[in-house]
Amino acid sequence: MSHILSDTTSIIKCLVRAEFVQNHQRDHGKYLSAPIMGVRCQEAASLQFQVRFDEPECAGAMFCLPIQALCWKPCDLPDVELIQPWDTFSSHFCVHEFGIWKNGNAQLLNVRGIEGYPERLDARYLFTIDFEGNSLANSFEQHKQLHVLQVEAGWFAAVPNNRALSVDTAFSKPCESLPKFESLEYLYSAECRIGEPKKKLDLETFQAALRELPENVLADIDEKMKRYYGRERR
Repeated sequence: MSHILSDTTSIIKCLVRAEFVQNHQRDHGKYLSAPIMGVRCQEAASLQFQVRFDEPECAGAMFCLPIQALCWKPCDLPDVELIQPWDTFSSHFCVHEFGIWKNGNAQLLNVRGIEGYPERLDARYLFTIDFEGNSLANSFEQHKQLHVLQVEAGWFAAVPNNRALSVDTAFSKPCESLPKFESLEYLYSAECRIGEPKKKLDLETFQAALRELPENVLADIDEKMKRYYGRERR
């Protein structure tokens, strides 16, 4: 578990948008070579990276920059939601590289249909950041990991599970339509099950169960529904 600062899993080659090291006063449209050395997570701010410059005029100098400042090839700055849709959840975090996804293909999902961008953008998986240590990060329903991706269009992104797909056709083809998952609210525990959600009976299952009842029971149900609700079963 790290606090504020951590190494990346490897040195990552990247470019810095030069205006970010000039407080946006000049050098717009210029880029500086500066590999990523580390990650900094400041709660309620964009993900930050420690870089070391290679350019002759500033070789060896270091700078801590937000993810918006970085790209791996020249590109326009995209809509921030395609870079990092939520601020960093906590300053307590860890950096992890999933071995099965190492250097693997990914797709960044444009889930809100931001104009000018396709529904899916090809990317490369770099590593994952996970958080804990405050009420938001420790809320099972709200907790999010951030997968850091190198997007084919040029920028870097840090997005949660519902905005990325792991792509490995050796296992399976990526789904054509996105699954309609719902956040799991309850934090399961082996020792305390108070408040554990009960299984909800959906309408289709309920109707199937009704059809299995004897005719006399169904007739009694219809009679009571007409008496109390003025209608029979649908």
